[in-house]
Amino acid sequence: MPQLWIIDDDPAYTHLARYLIRDVDDDVEISTFADGDLAIDHLTAHLTDADELPDLILLDINMPRMDGWEFLKEYAAIHDRLPKKVTIYMLSSSIADSDKKKAEENVFVKGYIVKPLEGDQYLQIRDSL
Repeated sequence: MPQLWIIDDDPAYTHLARYLIRDVDDDVEISTFADGDLAIDHLTAHLTDADELPDLILLDINMPRMDGWEFLKEYAAIHDRLPKKVTIYMLSSSIADSDKKKAEENVFVKGYIVKPLEGDQYLQIRDSL
């Protein structure tokens, strides 16, 4: 079963995203993390266990403690030790061109989605994995 991580500090949005994704795909395991720090801790704790790692990450930009950009910096330091490929999409309420450009320039970010995520967007992402 594919694993999806939603890294976002807004519990209402993560609940909505989980519901929306489950509505179009009931064959995915969804985990949520309230900030990038918690997700990095989980990644580093399971560097040798591919079953504990996500296939897809939907990453918010603005979060406390460790935001999306800081997460990507930490991810860059460990990605080559991960036992499987992880696909990352930025999922943010920011419509700033500077954020979109920064995401496009990051080698680990496959795409940028302005919230809210829609079911057809998720299916396109899932089908591209």
